[in-house]
Amino acid sequence: MEEEMIIDDIESREGLTILTLASKNKDIKIIFELPDQILREANISPEKDSKIFFKMLPEEFEENEWKVYAEGIYYLRKKENENTLYYISVGGLQLKVISKNPINLLENNKILSKFYIGLK
Repeated sequence: MEEEMIIDDIESREGLTILTLASKNKDIKIIFELPDQILREANISPEKDSKIFFKMLPEEFEENEWKVYAEGIYYLRKKENENTLYYISVGGLQLKVISKNPINLLENNKILSKFYIGLK
């Protein structure tokens, strides 16, 4: 999964920035908790309605081209209303993927699978 997304919302609290990313057609939302320090060190200054690239794969990929590169553990999948929610723990912080349609990449991997995540 690699997509250009739009920063739909930015929330700050206690040293964390919570980014809400939306796909261009609005069928996928990603809510990603990131420490402020990581964003500063990566020289990412998120602004609402700006573009950001997001990548998530179950195998490692070339990290040099990504400002933020992390690994996480996929730990929960559930249905809520008409959406499928996928939860990934990234160093104890949460990345939540909300989709109107099942995402094959996540559906085809077992709970507790490792995923690699990139932002730029």
